[in-house]
Amino acid sequence: MPPVLRIIARLALAMVMVIFLRPLASGGPGPVSSGWTLVKNIRFHTHPEYTRIVIDLDRKAWYRIESSEDASAVTVELRNVYLRPGLKRRIAVGDGRVNAIGLARPDISTTRVVIEMESPRVYRYFALERPYRIVVDIKGRLEKAPAAEKTEEPPVERPHEREAVAPRVEPAEPPEEGPPIMEEEGAMRIGGYLQNETAYRTSAPDDLSKVRNIFFLEGSGRLGMNVSYKVSARAVYDAVFDLTSNFSKEVEDDQEFEVDLRDTYVDISLGDWDVRLGRQQIVWGEAVGLFFADVVNAKDLREFVLPDFDYIRIPHWGADVELTKGDVYIEFVWIPVLEFNKTGVAGSEFPPAVPVPDGVTYTIRGTNEPGDNFRNSEAGGRISYFFEGWDLSVFYLYTWDKFPAYFRTIDSSTRYTFNPEHKRLNVGGFTLAKEISDIILKTEFVYSEGKYFAVIDDKDSDGVVRKASIDYLVGMDYTLWDRLDINVQFMQRIIPGYKDTIFREERIRSTASIRLKTGFRDNTIEPEILIISSLEETDMMIRPKIEFTWGGQWRFRLGADIFEGKNDGVFGQYDTKDRVYTELRLIF
Repeated sequence: MPPVLRIIARLALAMVMVIFLRPLASGGPGPVSSGWTLVKNIRFHTHPEYTRIVIDLDRKAWYRIESSEDASAVTVELRNVYLRPGLKRRIAVGDGRVNAIGLARPDISTTRVVIEMESPRVYRYFALERPYRIVVDIKGRLEKAPAAEKTEEPPVERPHEREAVAPRVEPAEPPEEGPPIMEEEGAMRIGGYLQNETAYRTSAPDDLSKVRNIFFLEGSGRLGMNVSYKVSARAVYDAVFDLTSNFSKEVEDDQEFEVDLRDTYVDISLGDWDVRLGRQQIVWGEAVGLFFADVVNAKDLREFVLPDFDYIRIPHWGADVELTKGDVYIEFVWIPVLEFNKTGVAGSEFPPAVPVPDGVTYTIRGTNEPGDNFRNSEAGGRISYFFEGWDLSVFYLYTWDKFPAYFRTIDSSTRYTFNPEHKRLNVGGFTLAKEISDIILKTEFVYSEGKYFAVIDDKDSDGVVRKASIDYLVGMDYTLWDRLDINVQFMQRIIPGYKDTIFREERIRSTASIRLKTGFRDNTIEPEILIISSLEETDMMIRPKIEFTWGGQWRFRLGADIFEGKNDGVFGQYDTKDRVYTELRLIF
């Protein structure tokens, strides 16, 4: 079959996986997460068309939506969550739609958020990510402006929207007025997961490329009225090195086994101030499939950008200080312990390209990394403002380039030596989102000053040039038929003062992506496809998958990662690495 027809056939098959069996809307369980999830805050905003209730979480959690028999209350039931110290048991709203929001804990593993409506109303709900939160909109126009105090309106993003008059399900009893709900001090909640990830390379030579087994464990609890904590670690063993002989000793040493400390921190809440101290992930960007404004954490790219982003990000030791005042959010970040990107070694499945001409051999010496001290620390901040549905964030980070600059010496016409070194980088930019007629428009803009690019030019003294770079995206999220989530993105990288000798870069590189996702059987079956492609040439990545969840503890994925293009393309360089894969997770 010709290559073009093969691509079209793959796309058609993947899209059938996504669109078939369009389900009925229902209030089924939300996404499943491992371990315990922190309920950070519960807030509301009154809009002329609806009242929005937002449950802020620090990660995904199992949830379901129910309502009372007379449709006068909606209950969000959450499993395996714990509450931020100081959360009130009852929040008065009184805006003409919602009377109050109450918290109830029928048992240690269940929390119910009860939205008491002043009369039966239509509602919709959806989940938002980065940061994760559950949003419930109680709909219906008000006759007059409410007297209730307005809190900040959450940023708008892609909704998983369902809209119906509340079904006839018996609600939880709203709690009486009382003091803040407190977790038992000193009691640690333990959770985690076991996961197997198996991948089979379908391009010659076809064989197993991954049989990774992961043990993830975390504990969380409270140390006082305003202090909580989390500890987590991950152990990884890839059996592919024992089952096959396809990889070198260097690759085996790099990827067979590792144990690392993951998010481990203390949270301190002091009124409008929140402080997180410890090893953590700080997420500023919201792009789908690639990283743009997500500039704080280093990344583990030994498997390219294929794993979940939470897996790819490398937590770092630091301080994250947040101040929330009405519609303004201010964040300050300080990172005294440095982390840098991990990339595959030569001979692995996804090694980075080395800037050498054809026919030239090379040696790469050890990377020169800056030491951990105050002078070398990273620092930055972000200011967000919500105004009439506009979500604007401006950020700046004084950091180190997470990729090293490949300084080069020429030993002979056929032999190069590289001395990688990390250099300082100034990064600034903004993110912007706005909902217009159920379409979510968003953009991310990043300007980097002082980045070193490798060049293919034997007349250049050190093999690198220092340039600025601009990366931006414009995206759109829309939910079709109340069930099919559509994300479309247009992305560009621009290098001012571009030189033709810069290695595998262009003056302007344009890329587009589309993601389609739906769910049925109460979202326990979720097909999805993501396609990212260059707009100038054949260079693309196609990622169809389907996910099954059941029993509140099990998750199974079946998918494929397909690369097409020339060997000097962002995706085409892995054209011989097409694979199918499975993932099975048991959550405890």
